[in-house]
Amino acid sequence: MSGDREWADVTLSGPLGFPAAALGDHLQPHLTPGLAVLDAAEIPLVSSPVSDLCEEAHWRWQCPVELRDTARPRLEAFATSDRWEIEKQGKQAGQKVLKSTEVRSLVTRMAWEGDALRFSTRLRTENGTSPVKLLAGILACEPAAITGLARESVTLGEDPRLRNAYRFETKLSNLYEDAVLLDCGTGPTTRDDEDDELLIR
Repeated sequence: MSGDREWADVTLSGPLGFPAAALGDHLQPHLTPGLAVLDAAEIPLVSSPVSDLCEEAHWRWQCPVELRDTARPRLEAFATSDRWEIEKQGKQAGQKVLKSTEVRSLVTRMAWEGDALRFSTRLRTENGTSPVKLLAGILACEPAAITGLARESVTLGEDPRLRNAYRFETKLSNLYEDAVLLDCGTGPTTRDDEDDELLIR
């Protein structure tokens, strides 16, 4: 599946030497065709991984001609239902089996725009059903028949670490002080007190 606007964490081995907003211009000549850097921003070291912040994915599916007659009524029935189960492969006692999985709760919105279906799925869930298998299960077709699916964007939630960044200030300060001490080559010294007990300072 293609993605129109994805997010990724990148850790650099050194400072950029230019504004983060200019990163795309520097990288573009070296990127695979079809891949582009849309935006870049520096974030604090205490920030959560972007994968922990993803809440919803927003999809666009250009329905193939051969599925249009069956797709609309089944997807409309899905949208108006309270519960919907599909069968998908899973493991049970080490063996691959078909399992019934409830998927209606995964979809937060769904609407047709001409022959294109736009829908959103929850990402913070234990049910890892892919959107291809989700559509295939609803339409009772093979996953290979689901073509033309693209992820338009991802909604990120608020970062709880940044909201409580003050809690990390002491820890970061201590890490920095430890690094300075190690770099200086100084370490703990020991001595014996009068009771022959070893003390560390």
